[in-house]
Amino acid sequence: VENAALALAEGSRLLTVPGRKCANGRAVPTQDPNWGKWTRELREVGLTLYKAAQAKDQDKIVDATAVPADGIQ
Repeated sequence: VENAALALAEGSRLLTVPGRKCANGRAVPTQDPNWGKWTRELREVGLTLYKAAQAKDQDKIVDATAVPADGIQ
């Protein structure tokens, strides 16, 4: 779980690299403020999960992954 959490956190940085392509072939929307917000939140969640995994605290892991029904926090 620790490694997966770190992969999320570090992978979020790759999503901000100009010139990268999305799975649909389009350029990553690095200029879109929502994209930047989403990638920062992804990194924060990854780091929170990592700390919870290090503490072996399953409740904190569940809390960190709780997302509202619309998918936006």
